[in-house]
Amino acid sequence: MGRAGDTELYAFREEEPHYPSDFEVANHYVATSPHSPFTRHVLAQRTTPGARIRIEGIVRADTGAATAPGLVAVLRDRLGIDLPERDAAELLPRLATAS
Repeated sequence: MGRAGDTELYAFREEEPHYPSDFEVANHYVATSPHSPFTRHVLAQRTTPGARIRIEGIVRADTGAATAPGLVAVLRDRLGIDLPERDAAELLPRLATAS
C-alpha cells in the first residue's frame, strides 16, 4: 500500500452522530490491524481550520530530522508536538524504515 496522499484515512463528519464506541473500535483497528496504514509506517498530522499538515518520510537530511534533537524540533515547530528526546531516539529507527 502506498502513501495516502490527500485521502482521508479516517474521519468523523460534523453532521454524523459520534459515540464513544465508534472511537474505541476505530482506535483499536488502526492501532492493531496489520492492514492499517498506521501499523506499517509512521506519520504525524495536525488538522487546523485552515490547513492539514502531514509529515511522512521525515528522516531525511534536508528536513533536519535525522537525529533525535532534529526530530524533536521538526515535530515541535511544524506540528506543535512536544516529543521527549528519548522517545524521538526510539522512534527514529521506525521512521528510517517506514515505507
